[in-house]
Amino acid sequence: ACHGADGTGSATGKKMGAHDFATADVQGMSDADLATIITNGKNKMPKYGASIKPEDIKGLVAYIRTFKK
Repeated sequence: ACHGADGTGSATGKKMGAHDFATADVQGMSDADLATIITNGKNKMPKYGASIKPEDIKGLVAYIRTFKK
């Protein structure tokens, strides 16, 4: 909901500072770093480690990689 269907950030997400998945900043992060942020949260990003299985977090990281320009 925060990052939007196209990964650039929904209106609400942009107001909260959600990162655009296509940017060099996000795409330059390691898979481990992205997984850690999804698992533990960071700044306004909530943690999802208790509600998303580790294999699904790996799938989310792979999905984030599809936004690379």
